[in-house]
Amino acid sequence: MPFAGSVIGLSISVVTTPGAPEAVTTGILTATVYKNEATTGFSVVLAAGGIASRNYAVQAKDTDVFSAGDRLQCVISSSKP
Repeated sequence: MPFAGSVIGLSISVVTTPGAPEAVTTGILTATVYKNEATTGFSVVLAAGGIASRNYAVQAKDTDVFSAGDRLQCVISSSKP
């Protein structure tokens, strides 16, 4: 990031089309925030189903801080129930 701050929220939204692979329509997606290649432990889980699914998570300011030059990533993993 070009500046310092903290991660306070994360949202995930998935829109599927008819005939989508089963893992998308019946699976579980987890989005996790990473800082400099290490997990922060802050994540949001989405149990897929239907045409549109969304979820979000929030946390207190300064729980996961980053400095200018840190690399933030959002890693998505999936699993079947």
